[in-house]
Amino acid sequence: MEKVSISDHLGFGCVGLATYDSLNYALKLLEQAYDNGLNYFDTAPIYSKGYSEIILGKFSQKKRDKILIATKFGLGQVNSNLVPAAMAIYLNQKLRSKETAQQSDSPPSKIDFRKIDKPDIEKSLMGSLKRLKTDYLDCFLLHEGLSSFLTDEAFFYLQNIKTAGIVKKIGLATNYFYLKDDQQLKDWDMLQYDHHPFSQNHEAFVSQYHSQTHIHHSTLKKIKKVTIPGTEAKEIAGIVLAAEIRKNPNGRILFATCNNNHLQQNLISTAKYLSTDIHTLNELLNHAF
Repeated sequence: MEKVSISDHLGFGCVGLATYDSLNYALKLLEQAYDNGLNYFDTAPIYSKGYSEIILGKFSQKKRDKILIATKFGLGQVNSNLVPAAMAIYLNQKLRSKETAQQSDSPPSKIDFRKIDKPDIEKSLMGSLKRLKTDYLDCFLLHEGLSSFLTDEAFFYLQNIKTAGIVKKIGLATNYFYLKDDQQLKDWDMLQYDHHPFSQNHEAFVSQYHSQTHIHHSTLKKIKKVTIPGTEAKEIAGIVLAAEIRKNPNGRILFATCNNNHLQQNLISTAKYLSTDIHTLNELLNHAF
């Protein structure tokens, strides 16, 4: 088997950066991810109302050319009057609700059509570049939307900023339930969507759109805290990530954690099982969910 690199196949999800205990802790966690081989970081303007991008921007200042940043557009705007990130995290700790979201296996809520035009994308792009403190994006994804939401002028604008090098790749970041029926997927460089190891037809979908980079998230959702025969309990997440890398060899698997020990262990166990044959990995997966 060809040697597989974690840095080429995993990514760190930054949706929760502003919910950590402090700005310093969030920055240290990002540094730990980077030091352990992760170079792809996924964020969005609506993540913590822009603070995820701000924190990622602080982290990336001295290593921008060494990391890949993916952010999104098309799902609301961010208030420009933001308090410093450290204060925002402090206030969030004080105000955070103790309620937990209900999880459901039902199809996601319908994505209502919304027209997205050039000025919408331009405003979102300028805001993200400012918060991220960068002059270019590696990946720019339509957030929870479909190709039909874009006007012709909007899509032409995306092509122009890609040609100009302001963004390197464009894509869709939408629930698979709706993404799979989009008839214009070949117009995009990247397809980001939720993926469970036992989801049906996903591998066929990856094969059908083999020219696109597939980014999977929510892969570790509902994972069991059990000991798989012949392994250690702390290795389960890494086994799942390794298996998903093998199934999506030209894409990436996103995962997130607010625990630095979990981050370290996930990466160690992923590296350990990357060379395991796919049949054995699938057998191990049967115990993980």
